Amino acid sequence: MEEHISKYYGTAVNIKKTRNKKKRLVIVFSVFIILVIVFAVYKYHRHQKWLAYMDRYYYPFIEHNHIDDYEQGDVGVEAHLEYEYKGDSIDFLVYKPTKDKFNFQICLMSNCVVNKNACWTVSSNDYIYAFDFYVKVDEDGNWGYHVTSNYSRKSDGYTIDALFFDIDENGHYIQDDDFPLTAKDREILDELQPDIKELYDEMRYVILDGIV
Repeated sequence: MEEHISKYYGTAVNIKKTRNKKKRLVIVFSVFIILVIVFAVYKYHRHQKWLAYMDRYYYPFIEHNHIDDYEQGDVGVEAHLEYEYKGDSIDFLVYKPTKDKFNFQICLMSNCVVNKNACWTVSSNDYIYAFDFYVKVDEDGNWGYHVTSNYSRKSDGYTIDALFFDIDENGHYIQDDDFPLTAKDREILDELQPDIKELYDEMRYVILDGIV
């Protein structure tokens, strides 16, 4: 009799362990399904937000500037165009947002060798200042304006160094947090401020007219 009871007792324990294992598997599977649903909902809403972003910024921009659209895929640069500025044809880069990424960006880029009218000079030195003027808008509609200005001697055109700065919504230069400006830098930028404002106005009120 004792042997008979012991045999059934051991079987009962095994059944209990099996049920607990199945319960854990059900819980894990349920959590996985919930996570998949949450991720799918997140992706859906993010895609809808991206579509609204494209309709608000990118498509009006290319229509306003008469730029042909195309299926970009993973290519970062939408178009490498030219833009007439101060009598020079400077580079005009348009970066089409990749799918579900809020990375619409525009760049005006001058060259100190071939774009002497568009580039800048100051009275305190013999340098000529070219610029790469990047503009981008994030998913919340916040615009950012950043300039990298490479400068060279007028006589040889070889790059000496660069200035890095941002531009605020009033067209004034401000410090880029990653590149502190020296007193000499600020002295140069103070003299270049009218040129900086003029470049900003061209971007803000001509190229981005009705979009910002």
